[in-house]
Amino acid sequence: MRSIVWCLLLGWTSFLACLSSSAQIAQPIVPLPLDGELRPTQLPPAALLGSPQCDSVGTVYVRYAMQDGGSYVSNIARVEADGSTETFSLGQVQGENSHVFTFAVDRDGAMYEILRAAATDAREMVEYVRFDGDGDVRSREPFGQELIPSAFLPLPNGNFFLSGIMMKETNDGVSESPVAGIFGANAHLQRRLRGDVPARTLEDDGDVNDAFLHAESVRLGDDGNMYVLLDGDHAKIAVVSQAGRIVRQLKLQEPFENGVASDMWVSEGRLLVVYEGEADDPKDSFVYVLYDVQSGEVIRQYKPDFRGTLACFQDGQTLSVLVRQPLTGNVGITTAELR
Repeated sequence: MRSIVWCLLLGWTSFLACLSSSAQIAQPIVPLPLDGELRPTQLPPAALLGSPQCDSVGTVYVRYAMQDGGSYVSNIARVEADGSTETFSLGQVQGENSHVFTFAVDRDGAMYEILRAAATDAREMVEYVRFDGDGDVRSREPFGQELIPSAFLPLPNGNFFLSGIMMKETNDGVSESPVAGIFGANAHLQRRLRGDVPARTLEDDGDVNDAFLHAESVRLGDDGNMYVLLDGDHAKIAVVSQAGRIVRQLKLQEPFENGVASDMWVSEGRLLVVYEGEADDPKDSFVYVLYDVQSGEVIRQYKPDFRGTLACFQDGQTLSVLVRQPLTGNVGITTAELR
């Protein structure tokens, strides 16, 4: 109530803006069951799974870690729709203590990492590493300066989108500055994001780089644009061209009064957002909302009847889901249909 009164004091235009930013979805929630039997994978039951990735044909790639003595060893699992699993390690990158910031897969199944590794002179540097489908190193390029990435997406033309923090040594120590832009295959920044969308609509302080600093997710749409889920009190999607121009912004109606948008997918003109709300049972705290990718209008919202991790969104309606069985820890794969 206090927020509504404050909006009224600011004026009618501000009042309408407040209402639209806090509006909740009025449509009924549709139950979402799994579509078929759980097909077992060969993922180890004790594996710590990272965020699944998906190529254009629906093959799932999972970076997972297994404890080996006092440390963890990382591997990649390539999981087909029938559950068949190929496990392999990515090609050796110099330095046993390399730290991987982020892992990604493009539509053709090539794999990428941004990591910190030791150079030949024992200095550490952050590198952009590309692997082929067999896990062999295809190229590795150092960044021009120290950085900590947040959101990362390889692009079909060989460039990649990256947001994060860049650090530079100065006489007073180390300066930090946010960066969001298009990098070339040589890991050099080509251009920062720009566009017609006012920065103040993306971030309160008006800095586009700050707005993208803590992006929750970035996906490549069928239209060739990137869709970036921005962190904030309300769900916002920035639509960015591969040239680095911010095309438009989508403000989305949400299913919860107090909840967060935690992930997002794009397929066939539809935008799927996963929301996490407050509930005692973790299963009841999740709602999936399907939007029109152009207008941002709600198509339907779903309550999943399962606990699992989304890995793929295809054909505008088919979800591939990894489900861990509670008693054994075994991981299976199945699908759900957004009917």
